Amino acid sequence: MEIPNDILTVLENSGIRANCIDVPSEPARTIILIGRTRTGKSTIAAVLKNSIYAPHQLSIYCGTEEPFVEKVGGLTIIDMPGFFNQNHIGSRVNLDNEVINQMLSKKIRTVNESQTLYAFVFNVANGINTEDISTMLLVKRKYPHISKRLMLVLTHCEEINAHERTQLIDNFFNEESVKRNRLRELFEYGVLYMGCIRPESIEQHNVSAILREYANVVNMRKEFIQRIYSVTNHAASVENSGCCRSLFISCCVCVGLIFLLCQKIITYRKQT
Repeated sequence: MEIPNDILTVLENSGIRANCIDVPSEPARTIILIGRTRTGKSTIAAVLKNSIYAPHQLSIYCGTEEPFVEKVGGLTIIDMPGFFNQNHIGSRVNLDNEVINQMLSKKIRTVNESQTLYAFVFNVANGINTEDISTMLLVKRKYPHISKRLMLVLTHCEEINAHERTQLIDNFFNEESVKRNRLRELFEYGVLYMGCIRPESIEQHNVSAILREYANVVNMRKEFIQRIYSVTNHAASVENSGCCRSLFISCCVCVGLIFLLCQKIITYRKQT
């Protein structure tokens, strides 16, 4: 939604934007946003593009009918249609779960794996329901290989502080169905948070709420960007360290074999 000029002026003069960072132009990275419909996947892309973003009021229908690709700096964002979509009259495609699964499978096959991360997006405002669990289990069953690069992103967190976010994720992973299905281990790249300026705050012209929400958004956005780039670098370093360990072990084995061979030669010469 359009933010009034007086609110924009307040945000610009607040000093909050000093903590705002740009998405790096390089190296190239890709993130695929997946999850249930109406969880805020498109909002994540919008906030990465523009930190001062407020969406229109939510509709019950999904606005993403096919994988939507957008580039921000060096980051390619692939916004997937949500599972358990509510098809509406006039929709060009029947977005049932199987169709969306096929779309996701195709995208996973075509991206550069070494440059790609995955974000499972969960709307904390709606709580956990069976559709959330079913979607997570589908990802766990169909795409177990992406768990090493899969993070959980909790959205609609603009009104809560860092301590409250930590409590929130603790409660999430301690929920009975999450524990029973061992879903914590699905998200090997941990948890991030995201939000945006709430349209209600704009409509009510609630300046104090807008400033509080924006401060949280800027901090979450900054951590999100830093994690995308540092995590992929970490993955590369882990792979490199694994290669180094393998090389070290091979060298040790070779040295050991040479030592045994020398021992046998010495023994043989003494006997002759």
